[in-house]
Amino acid sequence: MPLDPKDMADRVVRNNMGVEAIELAVRGKVVGESLTVAETSQTFPVEGGPSASSAPWLIFDVVGFDPEEAMFLRFKAEVPVPVLGEAGLRFP
Repeated sequence: MPLDPKDMADRVVRNNMGVEAIELAVRGKVVGESLTVAETSQTFPVEGGPSASSAPWLIFDVVGFDPEEAMFLRFKAEVPVPVLGEAGLRFP
């Protein structure tokens, strides 16, 4: 299933809830200013990331998820593996 942060935000708003922020943790690879998602091969523009990623899990803030905005991902971190905790997956 394709990843669509704008659609996710829209569906939340349609259910009478607000969206303040979206954090995205995916398996993928950053090369230059682009992320390629491992499972879907989709690409997204990235700001502030490494020139090439080295860890399999990448964490981003989604910027511009409102319908009229241009969307991009702001790099936060790369981690080797998520940790399974009581509340589900956690990214140290």
